[in-house]
Amino acid sequence: MKKGIELLYNEDKGFFLFTEGGKIDWADHANDAVSNIYETLALDAAIGVAMEFYSQHPDETLIVFTGDHECGGLTLGFAGTHYESAFQLMQNQVVSFETFGLEMREYMKSNPKFDAVLAKLQENFGIGGEGALKLSEYETKRLKEAYLFAKGDKSVKLSDEEKHLFYGGYEPLTVTTTHIIDNKAGVEWASYSHTALPVPVYSMGCGSNQMEGYFDNTDIPNTMMRLANLK
Repeated sequence: MKKGIELLYNEDKGFFLFTEGGKIDWADHANDAVSNIYETLALDAAIGVAMEFYSQHPDETLIVFTGDHECGGLTLGFAGTHYESAFQLMQNQVVSFETFGLEMREYMKSNPKFDAVLAKLQENFGIGGEGALKLSEYETKRLKEAYLFAKGDKSVKLSDEEKHLFYGGYEPLTVTTTHIIDNKAGVEWASYSHTALPVPVYSMGCGSNQMEGYFDNTDIPNTMMRLANLK
């Protein structure tokens, strides 16, 4: 963000800078709440830089913050924990679904034992230990099924509907693990895709009063162009 402002800033002509926290979308598609959180924090830091610029140019700056859609149907509150939250458990995840999923696809080619796989999951996600991260019988069963499915074991017979519901096309052990740690923390997912939920629009600066209320997403660029006197 700082470099973008430095390169684009023109006192006479002004500038438009679009910044995206793109990994939020990828993480939500794969139902990985922890990666979402880290990318959201990075985006928040970028917004902080924009606000610093605004404080120096308050009469000619408009900042608009929104999302192009909701993804994953992320919900705070999970029936399995009786709607109790334990977000601190997420700190045990030290790798993103993308990195770990690629690693697991290669690792499974070596035909590892289930106990060896569980050790990797504990190392990278913390699950399988004691206390709140201890695996239940049901969670162990889900991981064992994902392990066998990832190996191509013919004993696992899943319908296409079950395959999509459980794994969504992602590496089976990885997405099963993110589901488990998110659920233990009190977080649930509804989809591997975009949803119809509305997204908020936050704005500050010149013309921000015209960004209030509910409106069609196409109104955002149209309003910004009108405020900037662009056709």
